[in-house]
Amino acid sequence: MSIKFGIATAARSDKSRTTITNSMRVKAGGRLDITVWCGTLYHQDGVFHPCKANLSDESCRPVIPSGILFLVTRLRFFHLLNSFIGVGIGLYCLFFAQDAANFLGIVFSTPSGLTDFRATYGGVTLACGMFFGLALFRVVDDKAGLWFSVLFYAGLGFTRLAGITLDGPQNPIMFRFLQLEVVFLLVSIYFLKKCLKYPSELPC
Repeated sequence: MSIKFGIATAARSDKSRTTITNSMRVKAGGRLDITVWCGTLYHQDGVFHPCKANLSDESCRPVIPSGILFLVTRLRFFHLLNSFIGVGIGLYCLFFAQDAANFLGIVFSTPSGLTDFRATYGGVTLACGMFFGLALFRVVDDKAGLWFSVLFYAGLGFTRLAGITLDGPQNPIMFRFLQLEVVFLLVSIYFLKKCLKYPSELPC
């Protein structure tokens, strides 16, 4: 028995396996279009699933357009950069809290203030960096990581801008932080829009 998909023909060898004889687009998992090159798909519950063979087997690799592949590479780097910044700042604020506070112009009246600084600037930022690391290694999907990135930088930027507006003269470093937060917010929105626009091509 053979099934025609456009110009390609798939030969059904049994009830659970379909061998692809040419490049073709199929439904993977019932929702995503994936281009497969001469690979094998497994047919379960009425839908096709990508071949699970060794990824070193060229016959079983998805064919990703070069432009999409470049976009995915940049997205992975963005997750890496977010993770590196979050973990780095978090560890620095945890172990060198007083130095970090002095840099920001923060003065503590009690040891409790320093402890809270370690917990918020250190612990929360460290946790955010670790979450971006989970997105980097695909423990959580890219879309979740990007939504978090958008909300994270939007929240930081909005509250910092509100503080600058309400509180008067500022340490110049506040303006540098605001600029960086706006840049990272725009980059996050860019990648999120791409992820939503190309759900079939991007592994989101």
